[in-house]
Amino acid sequence: MWLDGYEYTDLERRTGHSGTSVQRYLSGFSKVVKFHHRNYSVQEIRELTEMSERLVKEYLGLYEEYREKPEAQNRLEQILSDPEEKKNTVQRKKRGGGVVI
Repeated sequence: MWLDGYEYTDLERRTGHSGTSVQRYLSGFSKVVKFHHRNYSVQEIRELTEMSERLVKEYLGLYEEYREKPEAQNRLEQILSDPEEKKNTVQRKKRGGGVVI
């Protein structure tokens, strides 16, 4: 549902799950997608995330289902972008130093 554009509060209300649970699900999904995008195997993702193989495959199935849908592109881009890298790039530019990665 988050990939369809629903916000956390909508997900809480629609699923009956707590905000903490919703955040945990989205965090897990995001980790799986990032590792998959970096060509990690299901087994490697399972070990790195400490999730069951079933859950990793379920998240990958959702990713495959949504990755071509236009309405999911913004959310998937959010997942696959690296905010730390962007933050470090901005800081380097502000300091006027060195190579920008």
